[in-house]
Amino acid sequence: ETTSTHGHPSASSMRLTGCSMDGDFPEVLPEMWTPPRPPDCMEELISRCSPTEQASINAFQRSQECDALTAIWYLREHGFQNVRKAVVAFQETLAWRRAQGIDEGRSRPLPLAVRAALERSFSPLVLNTVDRAGRPIMYTPCSEVNLAHLQRCGVTMDMLVYRYALAAEGIRLAVGQAADPLAGHLQIIDCTGMSLATIVRNASFLSAMTAIGRKHFPSLLGGIVIVGAPRIGEILVNTIRRLTRGRDQIDLIKGSPSAALLQKFGLPRNALPP
Repeated sequence: ETTSTHGHPSASSMRLTGCSMDGDFPEVLPEMWTPPRPPDCMEELISRCSPTEQASINAFQRSQECDALTAIWYLREHGFQNVRKAVVAFQETLAWRRAQGIDEGRSRPLPLAVRAALERSFSPLVLNTVDRAGRPIMYTPCSEVNLAHLQRCGVTMDMLVYRYALAAEGIRLAVGQAADPLAGHLQIIDCTGMSLATIVRNASFLSAMTAIGRKHFPSLLGGIVIVGAPRIGEILVNTIRRLTRGRDQIDLIKGSPSAALLQKFGLPRNALPP
C-alpha cells in the first residue's frame, strides 16, 4: 500500500487511455488514483443501480479504463441517460488534472512571503474523522480570505483555487474509501468573523470553488454546513444553493460552531482545528 501526498492510503496508479465508444474523443494519458475498493464492494455499488443505470455504467467503462465508482460519480452528475456527456466531462477532468499537476499533489514554487500569506489566509483540509452518517468531512475556513488584501500580498485567485483543488482531491480519496461512497462528504464552510460585505466581495472566489467541485469532483458533495455566518447569512445560503443548483442539503449554524456541529452531525470533540 502506498500513501498519497494528502496522507490518504491510495491504490496503485493506473494508466487511463482516451479510447472512446466512437473513437473520436481526445486521447489523454495522465496518471490518476483509483479509490481502492475490493471487487465485492464495487459489485454492491453497481447492484444499487437500476438495470438501465447499470447499462450506462458498462458503456462508460467500455469507453474509459476506470473503476465503476468513478463512472457512477460522473453519470450521476451528468445523467445516466447521457453517457457521452459524462465521458466528455471525464476526459476534460483528466486533461485538467494533468495540466494542474493534481495527481502529483505538487506545491507550486512561490516566494516565501506569498506562500506565508496564502497559508495564513486559506487552509482547507480533510478532517481525520467522519460525521454521524459515516461521511468524510472537508473543513474550509474562509474567515481570512480577503481578496483585495491578498492581491496586495501577491496571492492570486489561481493560487487560492489550486489550494482548494488539492484539498478536494484529498476528499475524493476519502469518499472513495468511505463505507458508502455514494453518500458523498460533508463540507463545512467556516465564515466566523466575516461581515456580509466581505462575503459579497469574495463571491467570485466562492463561485470558483463551487465550479471546481462540480466540474472536476462530481457527485462528491453530500451536504454543506455554514458556520459563523453573519446574521443575514441566509443570503450566503441562497447564493451557495444557486451555485450548486439547489441539489444539496445546506445548513446554517448560528452560535457556537463546535457545539452545534457536535450535536447535529455527531462530530467528535475537538474535531475542528483551533
